Parts: sequence; C-alpha cells; structure tokens
Amino acid sequence: MARPRQTALETEPVYTLLTDETHRAVLETLRAVESTSPDELGRRLAASDRSLEVSAAGSADRRAIAVELIHYYLPKLDDHGVVEYDRSDATVTIGSNFDDLEPFLDGMVSS
Repeated sequence: MARPRQTALETEPVYTLLTDETHRAVLETLRAVESTSPDELGRRLAASDRSLEVSAAGSADRRAIAVELIHYYLPKLDDHGVVEYDRSDATVTIGSNFDDLEPFLDGMVSS
C-alpha cells in the first residue's frame, strides 16, 4: 500500500542520491518497469554493468548485487520516499517522492 507523500525532497538529498551510480540505475530501471524485485534489479544491474562481461554476470554477481540492494541501496531510497521497498513481498516500486527526482534524472541522462 502506498504511503502518503512525504515532504518534497530538498535539493541536497536529491544530488546526494543521484551522485551514486547504483541509485541512478535503480531509478532508471523503475522508470521502465514501475515494479520489480531486488533479485530482478540485481540481474538487470549485473547485466548492464559495463565492467562485467555479459557472460561473466553470473548468479554470484547477481546475488551479491541483490544483497547490496537489500541491505543498503533500497532502504536508503525508501527512507527518502523515492522508492517503496516492501521487504515482506520483496517488491520495489516507485515511491511518493520519485517525481521530485525525475527532472534531475532526466538532466543527467541527457548530459
């Protein structure tokens, strides 16, 4: 169930969140799919990581990325209301403050 909208994000947290490549990759993925799981995010991030050969992005890499997502990245994005991470269902969806980040994300992608 969606939480009520938090106060709009200030500029500093927006830039702090967007300076991290993994945060940006999670947000870009959610723009495309709107709802996913940490495991699926891990698969997508491992496959898109330019430092990994596609064939090398095996289950150990995907699992390691999913663990980082579960324990660090998703809770941080959830704390800011940018994503909604439901641990019990293992689902990740766009959060109530996602719209505050989207114009900045657009600017970073077009740069």
